[in-house]
Amino acid sequence: IAERRDPDSVFADWLKATENATVFALQLTHRQQRVLQGTTVEGAIEEMSSRRDLIWQTASNLTFFKKKAVSMEEASWALAVIM
Repeated sequence: IAERRDPDSVFADWLKATENATVFALQLTHRQQRVLQGTTVEGAIEEMSSRRDLIWQTASNLTFFKKKAVSMEEASWALAVIM
């Protein structure tokens, strides 16, 4: 996230390539989520939401993010890149 915010990042090309990365499970509509109930992937939505929230909530522990907090969108992107 810090590198993504830095316009002079040495990783700029890679970051540009990943700027639209998303976690599919976090993009599902309520109706799509209901279809997954009772399947082996039913818990994926909750699991991915939990991981995204962990990134979002713990980022404030890092000094770099004291000036500008990490947004939920940035946390979602970070999770997508990690996954």
